[in-house]
Amino acid sequence: MTPILFTLVLLGVLLTLFNFDVRNKLLEIGGAIPLLSNVLPAPEPRPGDTGKEAETAKTESQEEKVKQLQAMLDEKEAQIAQLAEEKQNWTLRLPSCRRKLRTSRSGTKPNGSKRSSMRRESKNSPPCMRICRRAKRPRYWKA
Repeated sequence: MTPILFTLVLLGVLLTLFNFDVRNKLLEIGGAIPLLSNVLPAPEPRPGDTGKEAETAKTESQEEKVKQLQAMLDEKEAQIAQLAEEKQNWTLRLPSCRRKLRTSRSGTKPNGSKRSSMRRESKNSPPCMRICRRAKRPRYWKA
């Protein structure tokens, strides 16, 4: 008795594990028998089985998704075009910005006059700070 029970349980587990649809198969076989077809319910449709209605619904769903993805693609392409134009504008402005940066670092104003490289010292600042700034040493160094 135990080996038969073990075999049935093992067979049930293996059928479930390999996703074999036993219930629907038995209902289909029972539906073919004249007296049992009145008592047994109709087998449930399988998820993999598709009728014409399911196919049309699936096709419509796919068409809708394609339209949605196409709209997203158009939006992203427009965004890419806008960013490329912005990059072009920045590329054109870059040389003038570099020129301004060079003139500010070299100590000349854009009109050609010499710029004072030393910051003005206030009369209230302590003498050691004024000396350190003039010598371009860190503030914590004493004169």
